[in-house]
Amino acid sequence: MLDAQSVAWLDAAARSRECASAAVQRAHEQSRGHASAISESEPGRRRAYVTLLTTESYSKGVIALRRSLAELDSAYPLIVMAGSSVSAATLAQLADIGCEIRHVSAYALPPGVAGPPQYACAHFADCWMKLHMWDWDDEFAALVYLDADMILLRPIDHLLDHCELLLGPAAPRLPGCDPRAEPLAASGGAPAAAPPAHGYSWIAAVQECVCPVLERRHLCPYPTGPATAEEGAATPLEASVTGGSVAAQQAATSATQPLQCKVEADHSQHADYFNAGLLVLRPDRALARHMAQALARCDLSRFPFAEQDFLNLLFRGRWLPLKWEYNASKALFGAHRESVWDYAAARVLHYTMAKPWDLRHPCHRGFHKLNTLWLAAFSEPQSISRVLFKLHMEDKRRRRDEAAAGRSHGDGVSGDHSGA
Repeated sequence: MLDAQSVAWLDAAARSRECASAAVQRAHEQSRGHASAISESEPGRRRAYVTLLTTESYSKGVIALRRSLAELDSAYPLIVMAGSSVSAATLAQLADIGCEIRHVSAYALPPGVAGPPQYACAHFADCWMKLHMWDWDDEFAALVYLDADMILLRPIDHLLDHCELLLGPAAPRLPGCDPRAEPLAASGGAPAAAPPAHGYSWIAAVQECVCPVLERRHLCPYPTGPATAEEGAATPLEASVTGGSVAAQQAATSATQPLQCKVEADHSQHADYFNAGLLVLRPDRALARHMAQALARCDLSRFPFAEQDFLNLLFRGRWLPLKWEYNASKALFGAHRESVWDYAAARVLHYTMAKPWDLRHPCHRGFHKLNTLWLAAFSEPQSISRVLFKLHMEDKRRRRDEAAAGRSHGDGVSGDHSGA
């Protein structure tokens, strides 16, 4: 017998129109109306999701990503930036499921001022191609970049619907870049800088969990202790934009704001280093040229995580932190499952490290449950909500049982409580 909270959560997680509540449907229609108004005000300029595909193996990831977007009835296309090594047959398969294919060349990386790049993983060399997106300002008003090893669990169209609300007005000048600074550095325990007073940010992203990188682990800002909030509480589906710009706060309180977005800052982090797997951005050709000039002044050997390290250096103090659920990574699940992770909140799953389409990889231990969500998105996307609800309930029971066992031991009660 399900409790009231669980029933509410299941209703919130349902993907199909048949299960959608009238309130969610109204919000969906309001959002679509707002998107239409944007389109009319920006003739010839679109909004879209973008992903990058440079190897055949990641095509399975793109398929799962596209199917998860379609299952959520997203109003925006998925554009695949395709490298030259991807076969025509693979691209045709992706086009058949609704992807827009855009051929891109390798990014012309300048030599920099010191030695060549020394990447943590060889395939990170391809990730510089992401920078091509900033050249598309004649065609796109806003983009949300998603890594090909991601799937969606809940709608995030509001990031595109309300990009101006999120990032604020266009920046009046290009960001500076200190080539001597470290991409990731300790900040003495101080919270990440709030958005500047003028109310704009260059991009929005999610704070990285750096725990898998031994030499960076001490800089991870996420808590490691047990969560203090009620464990396993149900989370109703709501259209929410997270961010903290002045423009966002003003728009959130406006009576005329479509969808009545909830804007909520997340400045609890201490490291101020984002993961580049999800980026909310506005293309800007002048910024693209500025990036190339800044790269030419940098020591590329100090960027083991390629464009992620560079973008963190370029946008330090000028990016807007989204809540963790917009980039819920396996790293975060593995290191902060008890203190942060919540199946009822996650919107975008990011399969960092071992990929779910390569089950022979030795590093899948402990991530089987997350892999079942990816498999659902790839092979049977209509089952995502059912699988997600099952995992939520299992985790809720586990936490309840562990809490009960802990209380029993604390009261001096002996015996085996593993089945409580």
